[in-house]
Amino acid sequence: YADPQPKEAPTGVATGTCFRQTEYAGLLTGAKNEAGGKALLDFMISKTFQEDMPLNMFVNPVVKDATLPELFTKHGEKVDTPPTVAPEKITANREQWIQSWQSLVLK
Repeated sequence: YADPQPKEAPTGVATGTCFRQTEYAGLLTGAKNEAGGKALLDFMISKTFQEDMPLNMFVNPVVKDATLPELFTKHGEKVDTPPTVAPEKITANREQWIQSWQSLVLK
């Protein structure tokens, strides 16, 4: 992503701050475009889409036979057993966490 490309990635992964986040996609009952919705969901779980996600969304694919890009495996770190955070804790602390993050990042 850089020109010139650095020999070493100028980034890091704070593995101790990672937690498992699960996202969902679904089709609503009575959707006006049910066929289009089903097609989108099928595309989202396709190997093509799943293999494109790592370098665009910086997440791991859910399809087991999806191949991770070399850049993702070379410069990323896999967290084998990320902790979970209770939804109630996220709800209770979300705004304060966002404010803390913004105060550090948006200086």
